Amino acid sequence: MSSNRENKVSIRFRYQRIYKHSFFENYSDSLDKKAIAENTEYRIETSMSVKPAQQVIVIGINAYLFTKSKNPQELLGIKTSHDFLIENFAEVIKTENDQCNLPDNFVINLLSMSYSSVRGMLFESITEPSYKRVLLPLINLKDFFENIKKAANNQ
Repeated sequence: MSSNRENKVSIRFRYQRIYKHSFFENYSDSLDKKAIAENTEYRIETSMSVKPAQQVIVIGINAYLFTKSKNPQELLGIKTSHDFLIENFAEVIKTENDQCNLPDNFVINLLSMSYSSVRGMLFESITEPSYKRVLLPLINLKDFFENIKKAANNQ
């Protein structure tokens, strides 16, 4: 009988590059600065690409804060990419028909690292004091990943 431990594979990886492509901040005089958390929400977009020849996985995360209203106004936004070098790519990531089979827990780990980095970059980039009170929220990245998978399967 084999144990679960024997079936586990160690994936060796490291951040290769974190890049902030863009950041913008718009000011709104009509927004109640004291009630900003109740009057705004974030939209988060993600992407992932695998580059087997470079042994790299790129996670893209864009986040936008906008007002909750009939005509939402974007208050700020950030676009980022996070490149991870997979040191043992060929032995741990299987490629079939130009598709890479990545373990879910590994992708969730990359998403977690990327999302945490975006939270920090966003906080450091914001200059409007009232916007600093509306941090990119903590989310359950396992559930977030499951929603991404469902959306991808419906396309």
